[in-house]
Formats: sequence, C-alpha cells, structure tokens
Amino acid sequence: MYKNYRPNNLKEALDWMAEHKLIPVAGGTDLMIRARNWQGASRAMKGDVIYIQHLDELRFITETETDYHIGAGVTQAQFCQCDMLPDYAREVVGQMATPAIRNAATIGGNIANAASVADLLPLLYAADAKIVLRSRDSRRVLPIQSFEIGKYKTARRADELIFEVILPKLEIRRTLYKKMGQRRASILSKVSFMALEAEDGTRIAIGAVNDTVVRSKELEKRINEGGGVKSVLDGYKALLHGSDDKRSTKRYRERVVINLLMKWMEEKR
Repeated sequence: MYKNYRPNNLKEALDWMAEHKLIPVAGGTDLMIRARNWQGASRAMKGDVIYIQHLDELRFITETETDYHIGAGVTQAQFCQCDMLPDYAREVVGQMATPAIRNAATIGGNIANAASVADLLPLLYAADAKIVLRSRDSRRVLPIQSFEIGKYKTARRADELIFEVILPKLEIRRTLYKKMGQRRASILSKVSFMALEAEDGTRIAIGAVNDTVVRSKELEKRINEGGGVKSVLDGYKALLHGSDDKRSTKRYRERVVINLLMKWMEEKR
C-alpha cells in the first residue's frame, strides 16, 4: 500500500525526501496520466508520493537586475498572468494545454517530467535558463542543458526538489514561436520552435523532434555571421534524429523545422 506525505513547509518536505524514496506531486497533470495509464501512457507511476503544490516557498515570481526568479510551484496560469515576465515567455506558456490544466499544472512539473514534447523546454534552452535544486543539505544550480539529460530523464537526485527557474533578462528584438499540432488546445506538439533575436544575436531551440531540445551555438554563430542558408539548413538537418510515431512522421517534422528556419533567416536579412 502506497503512502502519501503532505509537508507543512519546505524544510519538512526536504527532510522527508532525504529519509524516504518519494515521488513529488504538484499539479499532477502529467503524473496522473501515468498513474492511470491514460492516453496510452506506458510509464507507470508507482510509489509513495509527497504533495508540494501547496508550499508557499515554491510559489513566487521575483526579479533582479539580471534575472527573473520563478518558483517551481508557480502554475502555468500564474506565469501567463504575471506582467513582470516578458511577453515572449508568456506566449509560450499561454499555448500549453487548456485553461483548466494551466490552473493546476506547474512550471516545475513540466520541467521535471522531461518529456520530449514539453513546450516550456525550448523557451528555457533559448534563454539559457538555469534550474535551482534544493535538498536538505545542499543547493545546486544547473544550466537547463545539463539538467535535461534525456527523454523523461533529468539530473535531479532522489532527495532533491526543483526549487526555482532562473530566466535571464534578455534584450529581445525579434521572436518567432510556433507550436505545431493537430488542434489548438490540449495537444502534444509535433514541433515546438523558438527563435529569439537577442543582443548577442540569434538563439534557436527546437523541441518535440529529438529526445531532447536541439540547440546549436555553432550554427547560431553561422547565422549571425551571415553564413550561407544551405550550409545552415544542412547543419540543422544533421542534428534532427526524430522518428515516425502516432502524432507525426519524421519527414513532416523536419520539413516544418526547415521551413521555420528559412522564414527566420529570410526575415533577418
């Protein structure tokens, strides 16, 4: 029989995480699908759980001169409604799931689930975001690229919780965000494409194609230096290793990515 833990505060949560093997549950919008094997979910969620969404220490949005700090327990709806955060970031989160799900789903949950189709991840990759992890005895800060290590795999240790996301403040001059799916709401992305023109040039992150987000600083440099379109497109093609599945074909995804890359580079010129 599985046990449920409901801590009164973050300290108590981290103490229990250190002493027991627990599955953190916040909004539960991803985990409940796994627990009940909905939508063909093959990864079972079995084990003792610890509920954390009610913890005030995880629900905050603040800023410094250089960064936004977003608590892992902030819901997607709260993220979208926060005027402090940049429009390009709120646009991404505003297209995730449905209003009802966004009221429950948390920022930390989407990151921790580490699905290849997680729409928040391309945004975080493009912005060079960092993930703050807390345990009873330590605090770690990892670049998002180091935290997400594979499909459904992260660098989070069993005794750690995602505490916050650090989103750098960027001077954004131009953006292009496209989420491709079969309908407008509550979809799993076929392609999730984020391009930003920041003070240091182009940043491009591509989700839902490979197991993890595709980002190449070498190819971004080639774009910024005015490299040939064919050379850039061939470089990105070589990085795309998707496969056919029930949502789409590998060929379709790659064609969409190439078309969006061409659109971005044509507008840049």
